[in-house]
Amino acid sequence: SLLDNLELMTGLCAAKRFSVPLFMFIVSQCEMSADELYRQYVGKNVLNFFRQDNGYKEGTYVKVWEGREDNEHLVEVMDALDLTKPEFSDLVYEGLRSRYPS
Repeated sequence: SLLDNLELMTGLCAAKRFSVPLFMFIVSQCEMSADELYRQYVGKNVLNFFRQDNGYKEGTYVKVWEGREDNEHLVEVMDALDLTKPEFSDLVYEGLRSRYPS
């Protein structure tokens, strides 16, 4: 089951091991395409850089904007973009920047 596979992957990671075939099987169990996996990975990575650039380590970063968490804004920004563009990550960052309160 998916839960069993997640527990297995957790154990492998705790032992500093990683199974690409198991990971990809888990992705398929979640009915996630390779494109969606890429989109989610890039989006979260960009959000982490955005947070760092805007004071996350210093404790000045504002995680909730206009009553919604930054992750919600990220989803909206990514939904409006073309994943196939080479500058996708830059466009995600710019979309977050344009929404972030100054």
